[in-house]
Amino acid sequence: MRESGGKTYDPPTEWSMENMEETLMTLVAFSKDGDLKKALYQFIEQFKFYEQKGVVTMSSVIAHIEKRGRREAEKQFLAEKKSWSQEKKDLTQESGEMLFTLVILAQKTMIELGCSAQNACTQLGYSASICQKVLPFLN
Repeated sequence: MRESGGKTYDPPTEWSMENMEETLMTLVAFSKDGDLKKALYQFIEQFKFYEQKGVVTMSSVIAHIEKRGRREAEKQFLAEKKSWSQEKKDLTQESGEMLFTLVILAQKTMIELGCSAQNACTQLGYSASICQKVLPFLN
């Protein structure tokens, strides 16, 4: 935007730009912005070799970059979601294994001391919440 006689001038976004690559290279050089550098490489990758996409405008370049960014964000989210699912599955399995171990310890204590399940949990120092999880397997 430029100021002209106190009024702001916005050039139309549909105007085609020649030398888009050079324009982006200049912006990258002056701004030292990593995201803009990525945008330059994306432009070169997508627009330079596919001239049939129509007139190249700054608006079309920005729209393309935003679309690509959304796709990359979606891919990253799906990868993280898959990772979270696996972590949840692993934690669920570990919880089950720990519960199994606590039940076995309580059973051994019951046999060795000849006491009830509740007393075995108390002897082992289980918290009330652990006792609630272990007792159903002992009765």
